[in-house]
Amino acid sequence: MILAFSTVWNFGDYLSANQLSNSLQRKRQWLIALAAIIAGVAISNPIHSELASFGLAIAFGLPIIIGLLACLVGFRLADKVVLPRRARRAYEQLLLDGVVTQFDFDDTGIRITSPLGASNLTWDHVTKWAEDKNLILLFRTQVMFFAVPKTQVASETLDALRGALIAADVSRA
Repeated sequence: MILAFSTVWNFGDYLSANQLSNSLQRKRQWLIALAAIIAGVAISNPIHSELASFGLAIAFGLPIIIGLLACLVGFRLADKVVLPRRARRAYEQLLLDGVVTQFDFDDTGIRITSPLGASNLTWDHVTKWAEDKNLILLFRTQVMFFAVPKTQVASETLDALRGALIAADVSRA
């Protein structure tokens, strides 16, 4: 049985989709930042510095803590200022305001159509899916996804979509 629903793009949903996608990549960004900070501390060889008199824990720990705090501030700034500005610019360039997107799905896959194009995907072409309180994202790649705003879709239909994803063994991010 084919189930269908449609959504209409607005900036709030577009921004939420970008924020959710970005949050899924944050763990990897933290690991890269930590590795870079540790490498920087190791290369600078603090054992021979004046901090070494306070002990190795402080000599190595203090720069790592300062670096992690700097990353925290930088990531928060990116989330609260940079991402919304980039999302607004992209949303305006893509001309998405008011675009209606039709979703049709069953146990074999999903068809997504809009005036901008169409995708007919079997479930094995959906690499993963993610969900928060506002959206379900269906990922084609690590950065390319289709967004389903939950406020625009009946809860029974969302349950059926989740069920189809789980039955098709699409991994959850």
